[in-house]
Amino acid sequence: AEVAFFRTLVLVFGATTYAFTVMLAVFLLGIGVGGGWGARLARRETGHMRLLENTLAATAACFALGALLVYALPRLYLTGIVVLGEGFETGLLLRAGLAALVLLPGSIGLGVACPRAAHVATAGSMGAGTGRLYGWNTLASITGSTVAVFALVPLLGPHHAVAVTATAAALVVAATARRATPAVLALAAAAGLLPPSAPQKERLLAGVYFVPQAFLTNNRINEKTWAEGVDIPYHAWGREATVAVWQWYGKGSVLIDGKAVATNQVVADDQHTARLAAQQVEIQHLALLGHAPMAVHPNPQRVLVVGLGMGTTYRAVALHNPALARVVELEEAVLGAAAHLGTRPGDVVINDARSYLRSTAETFDVITSDPIHPW
Repeated sequence: AEVAFFRTLVLVFGATTYAFTVMLAVFLLGIGVGGGWGARLARRETGHMRLLENTLAATAACFALGALLVYALPRLYLTGIVVLGEGFETGLLLRAGLAALVLLPGSIGLGVACPRAAHVATAGSMGAGTGRLYGWNTLASITGSTVAVFALVPLLGPHHAVAVTATAAALVVAATARRATPAVLALAAAAGLLPPSAPQKERLLAGVYFVPQAFLTNNRINEKTWAEGVDIPYHAWGREATVAVWQWYGKGSVLIDGKAVATNQVVADDQHTARLAAQQVEIQHLALLGHAPMAVHPNPQRVLVVGLGMGTTYRAVALHNPALARVVELEEAVLGAAAHLGTRPGDVVINDARSYLRSTAETFDVITSDPIHPW
């Protein structure tokens, strides 16, 4: 749940240390509050297994529905900016509130479940029961986070990674308990599997947080602009990041976690003159990082390009016809975005560039880098 929710919430808030800290704080707050509440409820003399089953099913439903609710957050984020204004402190407050909306109910449920589970597990033997409970809990946490990163999120997307897992858990509880309450809660969890509308999905992938002013006019949401949105013809949930292509009037940008990292857009409107100038400078920088080192070196035959983006730097290098033009790219999903925009390098290594260069015995005449934004 933590892995998958983080992957979607960075599309709403941005992948900053502040956003991650706020999300983690909300998650831990919910577990702490739930743990205190659950400890009180565990003092009851009877019905512990029944209460545990209901809690687990309710927690699953909260997480599944929270995963679906994430698609409403970009609009709520814009509304918060209109009401609170833009600023560091208000930004943290807004992020905390929206994170709590989708994370707090489920994390409280996790907190409530722990002391109840401890009471059930230690009914026969305090030491053995506690050991089994915490052993399985630790193993499941490690397994869950690993499977989420390497399988569930890339294959299903973070929304359905949470909803499928939560629904499966709720159905197991309902089948075991054979009572009405867990069965109803399992149905509620299954409702989280519903797909969002196409506009909702597009607004989430488009990184509204990065250009909120594009959807605002006179400090109000421009309903026409919001309704039209943008075209997202390609997206992929990679292991490291969410990659999307933003298409506008035939031109494209590559978005990493909602932030534009490369673009070939040219805008004709007078109101976008500043943006046009910035994009032209960016495109020139992308190409010069390929051409300049190739022009300086007397015989550049073996070249390494760090980061692919949409391929502008790589294509500039390739124009000089080196014997080897290799790309080292951290996120494999970027290759699909570049291919969608027409760039398909033949020699690619999926790795962190620093690790790759430290581990390989190969040498290169030129090593250049796609301009990677510190964001």
